[in-house]
Amino acid sequence: NKVVSRAARDLQEKFLLRNGADAVVYPEKLVGNLTAVQCSSENVLDYIQVSKDFAVFEIALPKDWTGKSIGEIDVRKKFKVNIIAVKSNDEVNVTLGPDYCFREGESLFIIGKDKDIQQCFHILV
Repeated sequence: NKVVSRAARDLQEKFLLRNGADAVVYPEKLVGNLTAVQCSSENVLDYIQVSKDFAVFEIALPKDWTGKSIGEIDVRKKFKVNIIAVKSNDEVNVTLGPDYCFREGESLFIIGKDKDIQQCFHILV
């Protein structure tokens, strides 16, 4: 069995880990970070921090991307981020090729370094 504890401060985390906790979570910090990221851009729908520097963002499709293909946009080359899925009407498509054309109302799941995603989508955090 794994013991997961909740902390509000770093000092609490150290105490909990020293006293048998296998992992420590910071719910207030997680919600605070999510809220800050969502409020920093109208395009950010959701956000998951994967590691210290990497995250997955769900982004509303930028208007100027409608009708363009993944190959035309080429965010991997320009910004070093990857489109891992597209969501439309609660359906998620993960089998995307360079010819896939974006449609109005879609959202994108993007993975990459925080700074690269923030630069690509003009997110201020």
